[in-house]
Amino acid sequence: IYLRSTLASMSRPRIQLQARMGSTRLPGKALLSLGHARLIESVYESCSASKTISEVILVTGDDPANDALVEWARRHNISHFVGSESNLLNRHRKAAEHFDTDPIIRICGDSPFIISSEIDRIVSEHRENDADYTTNVTDDMPHDTSVDVVDREVLSKLAELGDTHPIKRLRKEPNQWNVSFSSNPNLTQFRSIGTDVDTPAEYWRILDAIDTVGSDPFSVREYLLSEVSA
Repeated sequence: IYLRSTLASMSRPRIQLQARMGSTRLPGKALLSLGHARLIESVYESCSASKTISEVILVTGDDPANDALVEWARRHNISHFVGSESNLLNRHRKAAEHFDTDPIIRICGDSPFIISSEIDRIVSEHRENDADYTTNVTDDMPHDTSVDVVDREVLSKLAELGDTHPIKRLRKEPNQWNVSFSSNPNLTQFRSIGTDVDTPAEYWRILDAIDTVGSDPFSVREYLLSEVSA
């Protein structure tokens, strides 16, 4: 495991930005150019605009293909952690232990238009509701705005149960855990569209949107919504 922190001492919480190069449908997508920046840079910049976090940490797997992501982080002086490629839960848990992160804010690296204010909203709700896990992943919300906030202790309990994913059991068994689901009425109008990048077609669709309206998250979503409605 290779890891690095750019800051000696930091307040909590932190975002653990989950990314890897091994996409089956769009290999190497994390480092593809997306307008003014690479895909991973766009996600990182949006996360960094959050007012409630102290740092964004790149969390990637130990497959050699991810060495390019580690090099990107080094060149930009970004803290990063390399853990298990196959065990996502263990990757996040070990990263959280190393950086003393609690709670963990999990953001996926294929959502370039994640909204920083939405991150702040879910973090604030998690602080207030005393939940084990707070998320905005609901049927009313667009999936590309996903924010997961989970207590580090919960990941340890999931690991003891043999889980390899940090979130799936919590979403499937909310009554067995202290889970809080929270929709944002200002975003539900976009639930039928997505701005995440998983396929070549989605990549070109997002590029076209950026060329037309720029990179503002709401402008891109409104443009894509108008295209669907046309």
